[in-house]
Amino acid sequence: MTEINLENIVCHKVPVFARFRESGRQLAGAGEIYEVKVLSHGLTLAAPGAAGEIKTRYDAAALETLPPASPNAIRGLPPTREWVNLRALGAKGDGATDETALIRRRSQSIA
Repeated sequence: MTEINLENIVCHKVPVFARFRESGRQLAGAGEIYEVKVLSHGLTLAAPGAAGEIKTRYDAAALETLPPASPNAIRGLPPTREWVNLRALGAKGDGATDETALIRRRSQSIA
């Protein structure tokens, strides 16, 4: 069963925000530009010890314009000229050999 929780998602030109695979039910977007404050779908307990129910909470509102871009939460990859093929340095890459020392030596040499 699908369980998902999302908060503060901004969408642009996303007419269907979510489609549930079990039921085929869709949650429509709230316009061309909108923010989903909350999408919570899954087992919900009204109180400790209460029987659980599958519930959906969807709170979306249209926006006039896109908000300013926020900094990327994931650091970008280094330039490809800095990439290294660890097999060229002697790694076996067989899923069994411990390559930790080789990788640490390599990372220390570029630090």
